[in-house]
Amino acid sequence: MVDCFIVDITAIFADIGPSPWRDAFAPSNWANWALVIVGGIAGYFAWRTLRAIKRQADLMAQTLVETQKAADATRDSVTDASNTAIRQLRAYVGAHQIGVMGIDDDSAFGVGFAFVNHGQTPALNFNLRGAVHLLPYPLPEDFVIPSPPKKPQQDGVIFPDETNPMTGWVWESATQRLKPTEKLELFSRSTTREFYAHGVATYTDIFNIARTTEFCFVLNPSSVVRDERGDILRGKDGKIQFQWAPVPYRNSVQ
Repeated sequence: MVDCFIVDITAIFADIGPSPWRDAFAPSNWANWALVIVGGIAGYFAWRTLRAIKRQADLMAQTLVETQKAADATRDSVTDASNTAIRQLRAYVGAHQIGVMGIDDDSAFGVGFAFVNHGQTPALNFNLRGAVHLLPYPLPEDFVIPSPPKKPQQDGVIFPDETNPMTGWVWESATQRLKPTEKLELFSRSTTREFYAHGVATYTDIFNIARTTEFCFVLNPSSVVRDERGDILRGKDGKIQFQWAPVPYRNSVQ
């Protein structure tokens, strides 16, 4: 059998005399100590709760970041697939030089082009603006070519790889028309000016995206057919035989 005894703490502190510790642990302050202890325990559990909430918030933030990354990757993948489909299916209109008029008479000098759709879908709302200008030869890379004059809206349609493609002509200005003798000088190997046939074709693809085809061709004096003495050799129809050459960096399909 265990003997139980009770210690009178007030008797112990009575022998010690006045002391801050005695006052702190006096029975009158036990309620305060109880509040301190309870408050400490509550603070500990509150701290643990806040730490758990922070961990949960960090996990949620990381989840949101990963979700956003996945969404961005999906969006980019869809965009890439859409862009690939557009590139594969859109219309591509190219300009091909097909003829000339007024090369050796007093009539206006004109250059004809066939506009061929090399894409897989129609080119809609097709319009052409172009001109023939007498410009320096060879043409400096930084030379600004005059803008072609405006023309009435045509809004044509070019289907893919048509057997009979759409044609269009560009002309020299009526106010700057050359004489036949002046035109003949352009076929000289030493010429310092030349005819440039240039312009821009605009159209819309089936995705409702505006497209442009810019073209610029120059009468190539080096292509003129000549005899052994270097004199111009005309064809059976009496016409000068020559070719047009695309000007580097002046032709594009966008």
